[in-house]
Amino acid sequence: GINAEYGAKVLKNHNVPISDLDFGVTVLGPKGNIAFENNNNGDGTFKVHYAPADVGRHQIQLSYKGRSIANSPYVVPVEKTSVTASGPGLEKGEQYIPSTFKVNAKPLLDKGLPLSKDDVKVKVQGPKGAIEPTIKDNGDGTFDVTYTPVDPGRHVVDVGIKGQALDGAPYNVPVDKTSITAAAPPSGEQFIPTKFIIPVQVLQDAGITVTPNDFQVGVLGPKGAVDSKIEDNGDGTFAVDFLPYSALI
Repeated sequence: GINAEYGAKVLKNHNVPISDLDFGVTVLGPKGNIAFENNNNGDGTFKVHYAPADVGRHQIQLSYKGRSIANSPYVVPVEKTSVTASGPGLEKGEQYIPSTFKVNAKPLLDKGLPLSKDDVKVKVQGPKGAIEPTIKDNGDGTFDVTYTPVDPGRHVVDVGIKGQALDGAPYNVPVDKTSITAAAPPSGEQFIPTKFIIPVQVLQDAGITVTPNDFQVGVLGPKGAVDSKIEDNGDGTFAVDFLPYSALI
């Protein structure tokens, strides 16, 4: 927020009664009037506090008993917020791997204007729909944001505070296809159990709990579907077993 003081000491020095109602204050931003607080300091001065939400020229209009005070209106340039967002989650991602970035609002905290988690707005739009992010207040003026892409392709991440987009937002984040791979055995024999491996270490390293139920495996033989089962090897890999019943002719 911004504090502005104006004085009427000359009236007080001449024993002229001063009433809050005698003074008119209007704060006008690029998009209209802005709410403010007008406090009487009791010493012939008043303090006006307002929080600009938009970048650009603001005007403060002061009047006494309906007449403009000298030099009013006052023009106040308002610059873009110094709050920033940065981190790998705004640069690049991988399918199924949580992406994170940090919103740094310490400049506001240092000025006595701390933000809450509700003040930070994040929207993530993937190729097939919206993704719900989580926001963690670190208590030091920073916020950790996490989202998990479920589809490869471009993701649009919009970050703002109090309804205003941060500089650089929205961010276009490319998300690569998962690096998880699986290779079926090059050959098998009729009636002999066949196995192949799915490595899941990349997910576990990212702190994701993975179970065999998270995977869908379909084995199709010459005469239709073949039953298969997935087991956790406990070493960052899953094993898929199936029994071929039909031979290629």
